[in-house]
Amino acid sequence: MPSQAQTELTVRLKDVKEIIEAHVAITGAGRGRPAQKQGAAITRAGIVLLSAATEAYVEDLYEEGARLLFVGMSDDDLKRLFRNTSKRLNNADVQKTELLFFNLGIPWVLQGISWRNFTNATLRSDLDHLIVARNQIAHGRGQQINLWKLRRWKNMVEMLAPKLDDKVALHIRTVTGQRPNW
Repeated sequence: MPSQAQTELTVRLKDVKEIIEAHVAITGAGRGRPAQKQGAAITRAGIVLLSAATEAYVEDLYEEGARLLFVGMSDDDLKRLFRNTSKRLNNADVQKTELLFFNLGIPWVLQGISWRNFTNATLRSDLDHLIVARNQIAHGRGQQINLWKLRRWKNMVEMLAPKLDDKVALHIRTVTGQRPNW
């Protein structure tokens, strides 16, 4: 069973999938240069939405984990913790994500996460490139991203979520003696 954060991510990624499908409907998704022509705005919108979904997932997982680790903490103290940590994430690049999870006692949370044909170095690089692309797009710097890259990054986020869920759940079990039901 996935965390609530991963469940919400799955819902958010349906919007990214819809953007990809809209791009295909408009351009036919054939080879060529649609990143510079028809469909470019749709692809850029997909990147911004994917980055936002990734950031929300990281924040939600952090907060879900904190509630399980800091069970004695009052709601007001949790709100203050979140206001000063997860609510200030502002883009889930590698460094910010890892610093955020330090607060839960999980140093370098992304380290060691990989899967077939996707090394940890590739994960770290692609995650940072997604955030850089989002920032350039959101701030009007004309980043050109093709449909293939959007699909690759969406797949990366889909593969990352269960692995990050598992890493956080294992840490919670180590600290509390009980693994979350996700």
